[in-house]
Amino acid sequence: MLRSRWPLLIFALIAAAACPLQAQDGYTTEQADRGDAVFRRVCSACHTASQFSGSGFRDGWNGRTVFELFQQIRTTMPMDNPGRLRREQYADVVAYLLRLNGQPAGTTGLDTDSVTLTNVQIRFATESRSP
Repeated sequence: MLRSRWPLLIFALIAAAACPLQAQDGYTTEQADRGDAVFRRVCSACHTASQFSGSGFRDGWNGRTVFELFQQIRTTMPMDNPGRLRREQYADVVAYLLRLNGQPAGTTGLDTDSVTLTNVQIRFATESRSP
């Protein structure tokens, strides 16, 4: 009897492991728009959007968690006063950066909860490269 349930058990375990990734839908267009506004108001004093887009950025962050990007920005920016923005504003900036790099918007915004963000991996589409 257990042998006949084995494939079902394996499927259930795989589905359960995948659930946290599906729970976070990504970001919304509105969130990325707010992030664009924060970037222009706060970040653009020292940075350009091109510094956070393109293959260098995508290669460096692909496969890492959204929390790592969120935390990197939150704990180091703005340079003159790291952590001064609200967590929502940092999440908005992350959404903006994801959009800059071709991640499609979803129906659910990025959460600000560390555990939730840790369960979401950044997956950029790989560009076809000439040999």
